[in-house]
Amino acid sequence: MVLQVHGKSTLIKMILKEENPTSGNIIINGKDTTYLKAKRVPYLRRSMGVVFQDFRLLPDKTVYENVAFAMYIVKATPRHIRRQVPMVLALVGLSGKAKMYPNELSGGEQQRVALARALVNNPSMLIADEPTRKLRPRHSMGYYDSFK
Repeated sequence: MVLQVHGKSTLIKMILKEENPTSGNIIINGKDTTYLKAKRVPYLRRSMGVVFQDFRLLPDKTVYENVAFAMYIVKATPRHIRRQVPMVLALVGLSGKAKMYPNELSGGEQQRVALARALVNNPSMLIADEPTRKLRPRHSMGYYDSFK
């Protein structure tokens, strides 16, 4: 499902528990997370893959390292990282860019690195803020297909 909402950056921040709603509740996977304790927030976020509007890539790390970092954070084994990262980079069409740094990539390629990083841990939920902003119009519809 692709959901288009105004105020989506704020909504994403509320889903990620970076901000709290002024009224109402946030229900994720059937659980009310509105009053979730701070120590439980990292566990909630592990079930999500997020492609931020500004990508939030680490400039001093290669494409491979940026994607692997998401796995390192959740304590994946080095063996699993070595298997999974190349597979996800191939999925987003960046196999040949693994040793490059973000500043060496086009905006669309940076966005695909962010997508790979969001997908690498097999999240139950994928959230994308402005998912086609940096893509050429002819690539946008194919990008939406990857979210289905």
